[in-house]
Amino acid sequence: MKPLPLLYSCLFVCSLQFPAQAQQSQLTLSKAIEVALKNNYNIAIARNETEIVSTQNNWGNAGSLPTVQAVAGGNLSSSYSQSYDNSPINSSQLNAGVEFAWTLFDGGRMFVRKDILEQNQALSELELRKKVLSLTFSIVATYFDIIRQTQQLQSINEVINYNAERVAILNTSFNAGMSAKNDFLQAQIDYNKSLASAHNQEVAIVSAKRTLQNLMGNTMTADFDVTDSITFDPSLSIDDLREKIVNVNMNIRAGQKQLEITQLAFREARTLFFPSLSCTGGYYYSNFSNTGNSHGPQVGGRLVIPIYRAGQNRQASTIAKINTLSAEYRLEQTRLEVLEDLEQTFLEYENFKKSYEIELETYKFALENLEINTARFRLGHSTSLEVHIAQEVYMQSATRMVDFAYALKMSETKLKQLVAQ
Repeated sequence: MKPLPLLYSCLFVCSLQFPAQAQQSQLTLSKAIEVALKNNYNIAIARNETEIVSTQNNWGNAGSLPTVQAVAGGNLSSSYSQSYDNSPINSSQLNAGVEFAWTLFDGGRMFVRKDILEQNQALSELELRKKVLSLTFSIVATYFDIIRQTQQLQSINEVINYNAERVAILNTSFNAGMSAKNDFLQAQIDYNKSLASAHNQEVAIVSAKRTLQNLMGNTMTADFDVTDSITFDPSLSIDDLREKIVNVNMNIRAGQKQLEITQLAFREARTLFFPSLSCTGGYYYSNFSNTGNSHGPQVGGRLVIPIYRAGQNRQASTIAKINTLSAEYRLEQTRLEVLEDLEQTFLEYENFKKSYEIELETYKFALENLEINTARFRLGHSTSLEVHIAQEVYMQSATRMVDFAYALKMSETKLKQLVAQ
């Protein structure tokens, strides 16, 4: 079997594109992300949590709306008097009505609580966005891992083809008495070793596909093929990333929201020092078995002026202030960690980019060297050992090349995740 032509191999490696098998369904990266965001259970749970927080964000939970309720009750009593016949006196009472209560002023606490509910909803939406970005990163990592594993399998299959040819040549040569048996046995060992490697690689591909399937909510079988190639974004710039990251990074934005919530909590604690005014009222009906009935409206009010509560108000205010200070520290620490992560990830990105470019060139040399040694071996101008070494060098270079390509793509993806792209 003839080896793959050099030009075709180079073009194949540069694009890292893999043809889909006709009997398998094709899955693009965008489709995988779309299906995962729709069906992934963790995302579904996060959406439900966000919906709960959104439902709680109303003026009623803030305490600014009146409450209205219907009430009813009654009692039955029996008493004895000191009259001559000493007979019991029975009486009954039935009460019913509609009453309301409304806090008119509480030092502005109801407005602060509404702001807290708003910020809690915004924070919940940020947390959902963080989970979406995390899932997207996992989808991208798994998807391109399938491509990486497939590329490695194709390199192994190429080595199998070369080994099969070497076994055939040495078998003929040994049977003709022109070569030693150990050369033929070594070739057969190399061939069997390649077959085992191919089998293990196929298992790794199936495992990666099942991981992707699980991330997508178990909506497909493992019998699908990826169609996208590993391509890189040449527009990434460290200066642009530094400028964007402070305003768009999900961890920083979540920290800012948490700081705003603690600041509002401090304002809420301060309202405990202010008086509160509420009014109550209703329409009531009462029936007495011995005196008749009565009905009519009632209105009342209640003014509460805090004077002394054993220091609880001051304690709540002090704790809220400390929590605010801690939130500021956490936000600054988050900024430092995110910026450090950006710098480190970009350094790795640049390193993998350079390593990939070098290894891509090395791969081309290794492939050409293997083809030359195989051609010379066919003519009897090269030994089996030289072909064996050329195959090992080619396989090692092919593995390093796809590993560097995958690592480069993951660094690029992480950089985009840091700036919420």
